[in-house]
Amino acid sequence: MLRAIRVHLANTEPREKNMGLQDRDYMRNRDGSTGRLNFPTMPEHRTPWWRKVSLTGALATGALVIGLASSAIWFWRDVRSTFAEEAPEKGSLIVNINTGTSEELQTIPDIGPVRAERIISYRQREPFKSVDDLHKVTGIPRVVVDGMIPYVTVLGETHKKPSTSN
Repeated sequence: MLRAIRVHLANTEPREKNMGLQDRDYMRNRDGSTGRLNFPTMPEHRTPWWRKVSLTGALATGALVIGLASSAIWFWRDVRSTFAEEAPEKGSLIVNINTGTSEELQTIPDIGPVRAERIISYRQREPFKSVDDLHKVTGIPRVVVDGMIPYVTVLGETHKKPSTSN
């Protein structure tokens, strides 16, 4: 709404009352135009938005949101456990070092991704004839190779290590 500033007219002559316009009705608007003012009507009392909301509707909406969120959380927990591929634990497999994948080789104690890739790159050049050939792989010390012997083989496929519980 433009703020109006009263303009005093220098040469005003008295007007007749039946014209319906008086000097106070003519003002200069902020943009410089003059004209009869449109006095705004007073706005009706507005109710705040929070008073228009019904308590039952708000509680129902809140319960719906909480219910959907909790069911989504439970669903995610169930789905995640269903589709999660768990890697075998360290030392749980006897790995054929000629055919084992990088993930299978990493189940051998003291073998990480770098040493697993070194074993794979060595066997691509020259297959292992015995477990002792692991000494030829660069970056794997003799102490580590000696610790790996119970977990590796050159015959057969990779399989689970039999449990030793009595």
